[in-house]
Amino acid sequence: MNIDDNNMNDTGLDDLLPKADEQDIIRAAFARREAASADIDAEWRELSRLTRTRHRRPVLFTAAAVAACIAVVVLLSLPQDRVDRQVAVITHMDIPGDISLTDDSGRAYDVDTAGVTFAGKPLSGTHTTMMVMATPRGRDCRVTLSDGTRVWLNGESELRFPSGFTSGRREVHLRGEAFFEVAKDPQRPFVVTSDYYSATVLGTSFDARAYSSDDASVTLVEGSVRVSPAGSASALVVEPGCMVTFGAAGMMSMSEVDVYPCLQRKEGYFYFDQASMLDIMIELGRWYNKTVVFEDTAAMSTMLHFVASRSDSLETVLRHIAELDNVEIEYTKDDITIR
Repeated sequence: MNIDDNNMNDTGLDDLLPKADEQDIIRAAFARREAASADIDAEWRELSRLTRTRHRRPVLFTAAAVAACIAVVVLLSLPQDRVDRQVAVITHMDIPGDISLTDDSGRAYDVDTAGVTFAGKPLSGTHTTMMVMATPRGRDCRVTLSDGTRVWLNGESELRFPSGFTSGRREVHLRGEAFFEVAKDPQRPFVVTSDYYSATVLGTSFDARAYSSDDASVTLVEGSVRVSPAGSASALVVEPGCMVTFGAAGMMSMSEVDVYPCLQRKEGYFYFDQASMLDIMIELGRWYNKTVVFEDTAAMSTMLHFVASRSDSLETVLRHIAELDNVEIEYTKDDITIR
């Protein structure tokens, strides 16, 4: 800013100095500048946890406005707070695009588009072997286990299971997400383990999610499930129509949810009812393998009812979301940006 000397003399120095209330604003601005920055990544992860149940409370984002003109000039020279920076909630991954099925010796098997079945015929003949079914982003797969249990494996997921159940305990290990319809067998409990919890059932339908510690959950459609956090002796019996989420130090929380979205997902649909934009965009980013960036962080807490086929193009899905919320959404080969 250039100041003319003549104008300085005519106006007077006192008139150019900030008044007392304006000085208070300036001091507060500099104090905020020196304050510790908020951990935005931790905040959006916590927001995701808080908005996973059916009855959610939107989180409101607020910003202070400065009225004094001289204070505005000073504040414009300060760096932006972290709340104003871009927030990436999921990132693109360079991964192969095929569904894979391998055994513990590394042998690979063909996977039919209709799924794979092990019911009544262990793959290795007279003995069982551990199998690994893995799906990339954007692909899901059905597998029928040797006991008749049916599994819908979601994208970016992995299921480890024996080609045949021979002991008194039917156990599989999940990374990612899968919907299970467990064959009833009172003599042999069915156990789903993950890095975050274990779920034990006799015969039931439920959705198990274990992508990360932030979204680990079990949602029961029918029957009964007993869940325990990994490394903990505590247990909780889940009721139909409820979801259990897992927190730090073995904490568990159960809440009532709408199980219909779980059923629709295994039928090939995105189904969100009063879900946050954050949850929706994480799901889309995972399925379409995109980095999702929020430039408008307030949009993360917007609640929407949204349904689409998982076979729809990304362009079609994003256009419908933009129409619902009147937001600007752009995408490139690897990125989706919400402005």
